[in-house]
Amino acid sequence: MKKVLAILFLLLFIIPLNVFGKEDTFDTARSSIILDLDSGRVLYENNADEKRLIASITKIMTCIIAIEQGDLDSEVEAGEEILKMYGTSIYLELNEKMKLIDLLYGLMLRSGNDASVVIAKEVAGSEEEFVKMMNEKAK
Repeated sequence: MKKVLAILFLLLFIIPLNVFGKEDTFDTARSSIILDLDSGRVLYENNADEKRLIASITKIMTCIIAIEQGDLDSEVEAGEEILKMYGTSIYLELNEKMKLIDLLYGLMLRSGNDASVVIAKEVAGSEEEFVKMMNEKAK
C-alpha cells in the first residue's frame, strides 16, 4: 500500500497537468501586465497602456524617503493636513501623537493616506516640499 501511494505521489510531480480556467475570471484588475523578467517579453496584458493613478508607488516612495531622511523614533503630531485626506486611513485624530516608525507601518500596512501627509509634513515641512524630494529621488 505504501509503495502504491509513493508511486502515485511521484507521478503527480513527474506528469505535468494542464489547468484550465475561464479567461474572464483570471484577471479582474482594470489594468495588468505579466512580463518574463529574463527576456522582458510581455506574457499577458490587460489595458497595460492605460494611465492609472500611482498611489501605491507613491506610498512606497514616501516610506523610502522617510526612512532615509527622518528620525524614525521622533514623535509626530497629526495636524490639520489630515482633515482633507480621503480614501484608506489609519484614522488619525487631530493633534494625535505617534512615532514616525508607527506612521510608516500605518502607511504601508493599512495604506493610510492620512499617515502619508503627516509623514510628508514631518520630513519635509510641507507636502509640496516632500513632492520635490520624491521627484528628485525618482531621477
